[in-house]
Amino acid sequence: MRILVLGCSGLIGHKLLLKFSERFTDVNGLMRKDKMELAAFPQLNAVNIIDHADVSNTVHLEGVLHAIDPDV
Repeated sequence: MRILVLGCSGLIGHKLLLKFSERFTDVNGLMRKDKMELAAFPQLNAVNIIDHADVSNTVHLEGVLHAIDPDV
């Protein structure tokens, strides 16, 4: 199952990434800021993080959704 978590640097988003990456192999995260902010979470090294993403930019978001093609 391919999973995309929007807001993966937030309070809930990073916990979802941690939990999903324990169970699933294809977990992706989308965040507005730089992914270096997640350096404090070495468990997320196996997770594909897309940074500098603005979900209010629908063209960019559609491109990400098309490229990743998540199930959830």
